[in-house]
Amino acid sequence: MWIVLDSCPPSDVKRTLRAIGRQDLPMPISDLLLAGSKLMALGMGIVFSFLVVLVFVMLAMSRFAMALQKPELEEQPDGGLPVLQQGHPSARGDLVAVITAAVTRYRATHN
Repeated sequence: MWIVLDSCPPSDVKRTLRAIGRQDLPMPISDLLLAGSKLMALGMGIVFSFLVVLVFVMLAMSRFAMALQKPELEEQPDGGLPVLQQGHPSARGDLVAVITAAVTRYRATHN
């Protein structure tokens, strides 16, 4: 409620202010802080809940993508570790040879 006090005589201003009383005064600071704290807690709870849901959705999508891209493994006859089949795109002997040479050279120079 807005009251224009510029055009009123001073006695009317005083009477109007007395009639208003405490009804239009702002809330006490403790009530404002309590309302702000409730709003802050609600907002933080919503954001936290969204982030938890996001983590679980990302985990589910990751597992789904890994299930689609799973390479076929072949068991070693001597009970060793499984290896990739030769025709699989991930079985690149030239890349393995380059990495092995780089590791050997690094170990030779840093030991």
